[in-house]
Amino acid sequence: MNILNYHVPYYWKEFSSLGFDIQLSGHTHGGQFYPVVWFGNLMFKYTKGLFENRLGKYLHVTTGVGSMDAPMRWETESEIVVLHLKKV
Repeated sequence: MNILNYHVPYYWKEFSSLGFDIQLSGHTHGGQFYPVVWFGNLMFKYTKGLFENRLGKYLHVTTGVGSMDAPMRWETESEIVVLHLKKV
């Protein structure tokens, strides 16, 4: 299993085609606060959560525990993600 930690949730398709099975990303902070959540959804195709493509490759985007610029969160969640990987 090949795992890639890439800060921004970009290039998932390209990394999958290079043989990476899982891409772990963050950067979006889930939008961090209202109304930036709307802009985040426009800027990023994947803002938070676990996604699977048709090749069985995964992307996980965490909202993280911190903040950017303004030390606040409003209408978004902080999270610590624990992934349990199983060999199939």
